Amino acid sequence: MNWHRTAVYLMLAAAQTALLPLAHAADEKMHRLDFDGGTVDIKTNGQLVITGDDPACTAMLSVDCYTPGWRRETQDDVTPTLTPAASGDQWQWHGEYTKGGAIMKFEQTVWDRGDKVEVEYRLDRPVEYEIQERSRGPFLSVQFEGECFDDRNIMIGNRTVTLPISNIWGNGNQIVIPGVDAEIKMTDWAVLSVWNTSGRREARAQLISQTGKQPGPKTYVLRFTIEKQQTEVQEEPVEKVLSIKLRSYPRILEKAPIAGVDTKLPEKWLTEANTAFDADNESEAKYLVNQSEDWFDAQGRVYDVQDRLTHLQLFNEIFDGPSTTDIAQLQSQAVAALNAAELDRSMELSTQARTALDEAETAVREQYGFGYFPMTDYNPFSWLKVFETLGYIGPSDDLTPGEPYPNAITWPSGGAGAEDSTLSLVPQDGPALPDFEVERTWVRNTWRSPAGPSYTFSVLTPLIAVDNITELPLSGFPSTPTKLAWAGQDGMDFDQTSNQSIDLSQSKSAWYWLRGSRFSLLLFPTVQPAAMHRDGNNATLTLSEKGSVSLMHIPTAWLDGQVKTEAAFWASVAVKAPKDVVDAPKDDAVTHHYLYADRPNHLDTPAKVIAPVPPLTVMHNKDSDWQTSAYRTSAGEFRYVESDTLTVPLRERNITQRRGINEYLARLNERRVQEFADMDIDWVRVCFGTKDFKGDPQEAYDELDVVLTRLGKHGMKALVDPHDFQFKVHDWSKGIPEDPEERQAFLDLWKNLAEVSIKHPDVVVGYDLYNELKVRKPLWHTWDKLATEAIEVIRPIDPNTPIYISGVEMSNPSGYFEAAPIEQENLVYSFHFYAPHSFSHQKIFRASTNDAFVFYPGWIPQIDWKNNEVYGKSPLQWWDRWTIAASMWPVLKFAAANDVAFHCGEVAPIGYSRKKASDSSGLWTRDAIDVLEQHGIPWHLWNQGFGLVIEPVADVAKAHWSDNSLLPADER
Repeated sequence: MNWHRTAVYLMLAAAQTALLPLAHAADEKMHRLDFDGGTVDIKTNGQLVITGDDPACTAMLSVDCYTPGWRRETQDDVTPTLTPAASGDQWQWHGEYTKGGAIMKFEQTVWDRGDKVEVEYRLDRPVEYEIQERSRGPFLSVQFEGECFDDRNIMIGNRTVTLPISNIWGNGNQIVIPGVDAEIKMTDWAVLSVWNTSGRREARAQLISQTGKQPGPKTYVLRFTIEKQQTEVQEEPVEKVLSIKLRSYPRILEKAPIAGVDTKLPEKWLTEANTAFDADNESEAKYLVNQSEDWFDAQGRVYDVQDRLTHLQLFNEIFDGPSTTDIAQLQSQAVAALNAAELDRSMELSTQARTALDEAETAVREQYGFGYFPMTDYNPFSWLKVFETLGYIGPSDDLTPGEPYPNAITWPSGGAGAEDSTLSLVPQDGPALPDFEVERTWVRNTWRSPAGPSYTFSVLTPLIAVDNITELPLSGFPSTPTKLAWAGQDGMDFDQTSNQSIDLSQSKSAWYWLRGSRFSLLLFPTVQPAAMHRDGNNATLTLSEKGSVSLMHIPTAWLDGQVKTEAAFWASVAVKAPKDVVDAPKDDAVTHHYLYADRPNHLDTPAKVIAPVPPLTVMHNKDSDWQTSAYRTSAGEFRYVESDTLTVPLRERNITQRRGINEYLARLNERRVQEFADMDIDWVRVCFGTKDFKGDPQEAYDELDVVLTRLGKHGMKALVDPHDFQFKVHDWSKGIPEDPEERQAFLDLWKNLAEVSIKHPDVVVGYDLYNELKVRKPLWHTWDKLATEAIEVIRPIDPNTPIYISGVEMSNPSGYFEAAPIEQENLVYSFHFYAPHSFSHQKIFRASTNDAFVFYPGWIPQIDWKNNEVYGKSPLQWWDRWTIAASMWPVLKFAAANDVAFHCGEVAPIGYSRKKASDSSGLWTRDAIDVLEQHGIPWHLWNQGFGLVIEPVADVAKAHWSDNSLLPADER
């Protein structure tokens, strides 16, 4: 929105006392009203000044707005005219803002209610009076004047902030100001914010549009009371942003670094920054923290290059691809520059390496017809790095896949009501996890200890491989080890003493079975074991020489015969276990080429070379006759073929691969639609909600009709998304409404929308039933029932257009954990993707661009919604391209098992990453969209936060929009 011109009607009322003479100066007080907490002085221009016990401490109220160019217009710019009040306790003023020939009327009324003062503002803005686009319109400014506000807390909504601070947002119906012992209580909820700009310390409350976001003339209203403070506000200052950074960033460095990266310099900077902060030298602390932030973002670039380089090297083990020698040298130099804090140099080298990797991708694609980097081609049922499929237990957050660590491998314990067990393979006096280096590929993690051993976790098999050891400590069992068995020996019992050893020097077995009442573990050494020692709930396997041991967790319910059969099979696999895989998707099939670990085999165990079947492939191809193991994954029995390759058909796409953007209905004017057409966007998710159209619902339907015509003129398609228009599911405790009138409102809504949309059959390609349902996973069936009713309302009007079914759990992927297909035809299931929210929504709680940043790829915190913290108290988790794919597991599993189409209605980083983590945002967007594309999922970029404002994000999106090769021929 933009402003041309303003007209202002000011109506001011003051109380049962005589009106003082009208002053000529705008800042001269004309009248004073008393309320229980203090006084309200009224200036001649209508501005209000609240004063409490301290006359040097005031809060001034003014209604302001921004015109194009972010020029601020205030009540100081008006010469008002007094209108006599109709009654003794009410006064009114009116005046005019004029700009470029346009007039916006502004009225203000004040009532004296005895113990409080009541105020109403009303503004009428014609279309000709332009305001700054995205400025949200006119706002009440509450400016805090006086030293008493220094480091003083106020409250906006239910959120406490410490002044001075800037760019903090919230929602609510109150502004509490302890400095003047008053609170402003609004009749309706409003968008609230706090700012410290151009010498103003202020809180703002946006005036509320009575016509929502629909185009045309606007009427804005805000009504509130000024009364004595009743709401308690904490006195301790809210933690400073710098303090948050100083306690958050060191947590990243407590985790294992990327291979080759030395974290000593950022550790040193943050230590020195803490010292400076404690000494009140904030400028020095900020400088050192700023350096650390630059380093974290540079590290993400270095990892991205290393990730792509690693997969090109793996590709070259199977195919004749481009040489990696020069790229590896650039990467080595970039890492060295990062370790030396030569960040500009590191960025330059990473950029050169990226360019070379892009050229390699192009060369590979030209030669082979597919890319070397996983998840850059359509390949919907391939591998995902979901360790939970093999029984590992991840974080409690359903959106965070997690990964096992050498010192923390969590499995479900056997026995009713038993707690999960966490096993450690690291010696108690061994190196700490931050001292390890981690090598990651799209299917495995290898942790390398500075002491020599390495630990490999792969999703290809349930085997954990520990290499380069002479003994394997096993600590943290949920119960005491009681028996050890091996081939030819049915089992030796440990006695009741705490410490005991079993001699294994003559055992000559390829496998060993260690168990207790609540666990069961198979071990596969490559060299002759010497002994198994037990100490309480811990055990140690000692080898006769340096070698390797693989191990796997098995169900405690397995009987002896089954264990022996499986032990023999997995012992043969462990000798030459699949370690990595290179996919070759081409034409109508994909071939998985497996790479294998090369380990010593001093026991001469016969090797079995297997090609495992990806779980999604198993779920989608239920009747295939692959070989099986009794070991069960989340897809059922472990499936494989005895080969080093596996070829399976590629499913044909079940939905057109469209790439689009979200935009609100009221903003889709001719200019906006033309902008989207110029970017080659092929479809728009047309959003609108209750707050956008507050008057007659027919106005929304009429506007939709106009916009659909406009989109059609530009050759664009539409997904109709009424968000929460006329129907809301915003309360977790209530879920889907049971009230017949509420449900009927939902059905009437879709009847009306279908009747509008059917007039545009060449434009509307889908109906998105609801945006983000606050419904828990177990209550999917309640949504199924209402969605079915809506479908049955739509189908008699429009029998052909696909209907999009959003998931529960706010449309997060986790909403499909307990979902079941709806028994209707021509459906597309939908979800939104923002994981991890601490990255995509970073700093939303303290929306200052100077708040603590989250960097990607890297160690990322889980967001703490309850306590409004991005860096919550949960352990940090590793996030990269492969973690993003794994976090979509509930959606991809549902799609594979039920052979249904999916759509991603929203995807984008919407938080404040631009200032320090913009490159991170670009990488996150690239990876998220690549995963969607790999699985044949059309998508819409969410552009209402920052979206295209972040240049690297825009680059990724525009590159996809410019590719129309997957659209129907008549749309290209």
